Amino acid sequence: MAGQHWMDAVRTQREVRQHLTELVATSARDLRRLIGGFSNGGRAALLLALTGVVPASQIVSVGATLRDETLAAIDWQALGSAGSPRVLWIVGNQDMAVLPHITGQADLFSQNGVDVTVQVIPHPGYTVPLDLSACVAAWDTRGN
Repeated sequence: MAGQHWMDAVRTQREVRQHLTELVATSARDLRRLIGGFSNGGRAALLLALTGVVPASQIVSVGATLRDETLAAIDWQALGSAGSPRVLWIVGNQDMAVLPHITGQADLFSQNGVDVTVQVIPHPGYTVPLDLSACVAAWDTRGN
């Protein structure tokens, strides 16, 4: 995918793994949860959950896709064995930097056993939707 990519994937994984290890050591809570983000935050959420760095059971990615080399590096068999997370991808119908790539990536996820939902919503491109919580809540109740 063409464009700029500011996220350092190796550093992001290392730092989140370190912080998560510290959280697990100090928390009695179940850390299987939802992880999400917008733009590079959405890309990081996908990367961290699909590589097992964060033990998330649900991913919400808004306005982001994964880079081809990241997709190629995912161990789909290991992901399936660990219980792959559910994925909600939200994109604006005018976000031409992301929208064309989501369908192919969602198909790849589905082919590898990942429960993926794509919500294409009407809004002017590269922004977080005003009704984000409603989009997530509707999807979350569908899967539970």
